[in-house]
Amino acid sequence: MHNISGNSKLSQPLGLGPEVAYNDVILSFDTWESAQMILGDQQKPAGYRMEIAFQFDSKEALDESYSRLTVQGYEGHFEPNDTPWGERYAIIKDPDGNLISLVA
Repeated sequence: MHNISGNSKLSQPLGLGPEVAYNDVILSFDTWESAQMILGDQQKPAGYRMEIAFQFDSKEALDESYSRLTVQGYEGHFEPNDTPWGERYAIIKDPDGNLISLVA
């Protein structure tokens, strides 16, 4: 990572798009191709789209939150799974159809 201004830092993890960290918030900018490494062979979305991700302290906390959200009626888009690089990953859809990623 290198400092770009104040508490902001920019990095490019695992050869994916860049990440900008500011205090405790990290924004990742990835292409559809890099997202396919996680999502697999899914239909490419059309039009405007976004995904926001929330980092959890543990895989158990992610699983618990995913379960609680789906019980409350939110649509589970991608069930919790472990990635090849060791993260746990899941996706929920919000009422507008935006993808909300859960990462641990």
